[in-house]
Amino acid sequence: MSDNNMKNPILDKTQEQTIVVEDLLVIIKLIQASAQRGSIKANELKTVGNLYDKINFILNKLQNEQEQLKKEQEETKDGGLSKTNN
Repeated sequence: MSDNNMKNPILDKTQEQTIVVEDLLVIIKLIQASAQRGSIKANELKTVGNLYDKINFILNKLQNEQEQLKKEQEETKDGGLSKTNN
């Protein structure tokens, strides 16, 4: 059996893993709790803060996209008419 035909169980397991919105929310909460408890050193604050900002940006973007999609679906459902036009 050649090396190319062998399966790597660790690689297979890694490829199955995904990060979902709930995971990002947990990371945000962990950063907040760590900062409040003083477990982040001063020289780490900028790096952790940048990560926090990136995750927060992604979450806000996803929330805005979800709200926009919901609004578009409601408009399509209502035939494009707003409730004041009925």
